[in-house]
Amino acid sequence: MLDNYLNRREKITITAIQILDEKGIQGLTTREIAKRQQITEPAIYRHFKSKHEIILSIIEQYKIFDELIENTIRENEMDARSAIHYYIDALTKYYDSYPEITTLMFSMDVYHYDDKLREEMRIISNSRQQLMTEIVLRGQKDGELTKDIEGVKLAQIVLDILWGTIKRWKSEGCSENLTETAFEKINWILQTNGIGGVHEKSIDRG
Repeated sequence: MLDNYLNRREKITITAIQILDEKGIQGLTTREIAKRQQITEPAIYRHFKSKHEIILSIIEQYKIFDELIENTIRENEMDARSAIHYYIDALTKYYDSYPEITTLMFSMDVYHYDDKLREEMRIISNSRQQLMTEIVLRGQKDGELTKDIEGVKLAQIVLDILWGTIKRWKSEGCSENLTETAFEKINWILQTNGIGGVHEKSIDRG
């Protein structure tokens, strides 16, 4: 079982994600984590100083996966369409298999009173925007993507559609195939603007 290979800190983080998804930020307590992990609350504090640190560890999961995607795109020197395809495909399949982790992205009450958490999510958002902008600008330079839409704006449109689709999918019970739905919407906007779709683009992952 996967549980046997996880250290205690990882187990606490995963349990916290599950609780946050089920009960929201008010239900996320060290008492509830300890109950589900069948450990004492002091055992939790040996790994995390506070609930704040536990939430930061969840945010770190977003950073780690984003870095994996970015590194794969760079290491394989993907062209723009392949990079966009891979970005959408990797993220949506990850969230489709692990929908609980998307909860923190849309839990505004988590960030409202916590400047540090809000700043961490802002950094993640900016990093995603920077990567997608870089991909789009390279695609426009190489003639893969239309120059009719300014590069920064096109990158933002792609990301807005992606995150809007994920949010709606999560709020409606994750009943649709997230990957197919995201590609359908993003391909529509790309094809409407004469760019061509990315769903069927094959990728050499080396």
